[in-house]
Amino acid sequence: NSLLVGGTMAIGISSIVAWLDKKYPWLQNPVKRLFIQLASTLGFSVLVFGSVILIMILTNLENISSGMIYETTTFMVKIGVFFLILSMLIVHAIQFFSNWKKSVVLQEQLKREQLSLQYETLKSQVNPHFLFNSLNSITSLIKQDPDKATLFVKKLSEVFRYVLEQKDKEVTTVDAELKFVESYVYLQKIRFGDNLILKTDVNNRNKLVVPLSFQMLVENAIKHNVISKEFPLTIYIRSMGNNYISFTNNLKKKNSVVAGGTGLSN
Repeated sequence: NSLLVGGTMAIGISSIVAWLDKKYPWLQNPVKRLFIQLASTLGFSVLVFGSVILIMILTNLENISSGMIYETTTFMVKIGVFFLILSMLIVHAIQFFSNWKKSVVLQEQLKREQLSLQYETLKSQVNPHFLFNSLNSITSLIKQDPDKATLFVKKLSEVFRYVLEQKDKEVTTVDAELKFVESYVYLQKIRFGDNLILKTDVNNRNKLVVPLSFQMLVENAIKHNVISKEFPLTIYIRSMGNNYISFTNNLKKKNSVVAGGTGLSN
């Protein structure tokens, strides 16, 4: 009888916990989940104990006494509590190791995606076309405006230094990203002049974001749109509530650029 009660308790509580994992996950609302799990497991235990005691009374109505009911109930409660604790420990141990395994896999996946993002961004910064345009701009500026050429070199060094500084970081501040984007856009404005416009209105600059993500979005807009006096490109970076930042720009797509979707995916 004890094994039957204990087995029923173990299977029932395991089923309850499995159902609660789907309906009320721990990460969403742990306090609510705790109270619901305690109430449901205690309720199930009382139901099992009550059913067994009722069956014993009905099947042994003539031979059973109040003392026997008390002793049997006490013994069953002890057995039930033991199996209750044992089953909850086993279920939670399994759940812990399962979640731990998932978190390790997810962490490795995020690291790979971060490395891919950094690699793609680094390639876009050091590719020969970017360097060629930058050097040409410096050459022309040295003759026309030496002070502006000096500032250009400073901004160019800031761009490359920031990329190298962020290569081992998982997150950086919004403020650092915005300053980096401003340096990057300054270099692009040497080519496009006042036809490229960047407007920012961002709060909570101490929030954390993925490094180099702002630049990739800005670069994507520049790459795929016509930028001219007739069709200037304006890029807006704005706060959307407390936890979101919006990137928007007007559209005048280039016909010569094939959109593979890699930039936005990264």
